[in-house]
Amino acid sequence: MVLHAQPGVFLLLTVPDGPPRYLGRDDKDIREKLVKWLGRSYRYFKFLYCETPQEAFQKQCELYHSHKRTLDNTRHPERSEGTEWRCSLCDFYE
Repeated sequence: MVLHAQPGVFLLLTVPDGPPRYLGRDDKDIREKLVKWLGRSYRYFKFLYCETPQEAFQKQCELYHSHKRTLDNTRHPERSEGTEWRCSLCDFYE
């Protein structure tokens, strides 16, 4: 259960223990973002709180590279506006 408003990442699934279908992140309130997505085609989720927005970005990049073959959102995660964060797994922002 997502209780706290803090940065984090989430994976949405269409079936329990199925492959991830959507990958999301919020730099301030993962709970609010997750509520917006649940109930559409996605009924199940996994999530991870992060300490900082940059940690959430890095985790989202890791999950993207691990699961991009099954995701409905196929674009590389975007960094937050005004940052120079880089993905540690590719040269997307080089």
